[in-house]
Amino acid sequence: ACAFMDRHVATRALQTADLAAHLDISERSLYAAFQRRLGIGPYAFQLVRRMHVVRDALLAGPYYPGKAAQTGREAGFADASSLARAYRRCFGESPRDTLRRRGRR
Repeated sequence: ACAFMDRHVATRALQTADLAAHLDISERSLYAAFQRRLGIGPYAFQLVRRMHVVRDALLAGPYYPGKAAQTGREAGFADASSLARAYRRCFGESPRDTLRRRGRR
């Protein structure tokens, strides 16, 4: 399940039903397995994975104007504000703060 999600990390529309069908199990079984093993559902897991993809990209490679927005789009976020809200909830700082901190290294 995790490998399938990683291959589709930028697919915002990846539904639990798609993942369950790929694994040939019911959605209920998929959700229960995620809860049992990880303590979160598949959607939350996918969001956390996407956040880490964004953070890794922000911390790697050269800086350029618009890097946060482009990175967010590549990870499947519809707009910069959606990315910023989710990023702050996950990491306690904005993508811009991460880029600033990175610049000080």
